[in-house]
Amino acid sequence: MIKVFNETKLIEIGDEAPVDNVKNGIFVEKRFELFIFLNEYFKIKNQPDVFLYGYDNKKLFKDFKSYFSLIRAAGGIVKNEKKQVLFIKRKGVWDLPKGKLNKNEKPKKGAVREVKEETGLKNIKIGQKLSPTYHIFERKGEYFLKKTDWYLMETSSNERLIPEKEEGITKVSWLEKEIALNALKSSYRSLKDSFVIYMNNGSEK
Repeated sequence: MIKVFNETKLIEIGDEAPVDNVKNGIFVEKRFELFIFLNEYFKIKNQPDVFLYGYDNKKLFKDFKSYFSLIRAAGGIVKNEKKQVLFIKRKGVWDLPKGKLNKNEKPKKGAVREVKEETGLKNIKIGQKLSPTYHIFERKGEYFLKKTDWYLMETSSNERLIPEKEEGITKVSWLEKEIALNALKSSYRSLKDSFVIYMNNGSEK
């Protein structure tokens, strides 16, 4: 199952029709049928969540990605020895530190760089790689698919936090578990749907 977020809406991609009757299943058998669907999808605002299926989901997702210009990014879920989670506030919304990769930059290296730049941290220990997130955005009539690779990271709570104001970040804070969960629930859906359960019980969703 692959999830792609379009603002507050979700496109799921799978091999078979959804078991949950609540989901809006869209059957596509060929690549050109997928493109017809996407052309129509972006003409209508406030689309519901949809579930795409019809052929092997790896091939379907490969065809899906080919419709967009791909942007690569990386970020981290950073914890300290007190089990607090590091959040940034950007444009009034709580978020996790992340950003676009430089040309030819590896995701692991880019994730650490972005976390350091956005939060002021200097010493970071990188750990497990988590599942990536995908979201769609539009600029000047062109649609982009952003893939963000995520990593677990650890650092000390004694390090000085400095928000990267040039990137619109106004605050960097260590949040206790319950506060972090509430912050994530009020953040972007792509983060909430991907990481709330992980932060709640320590296992990736």
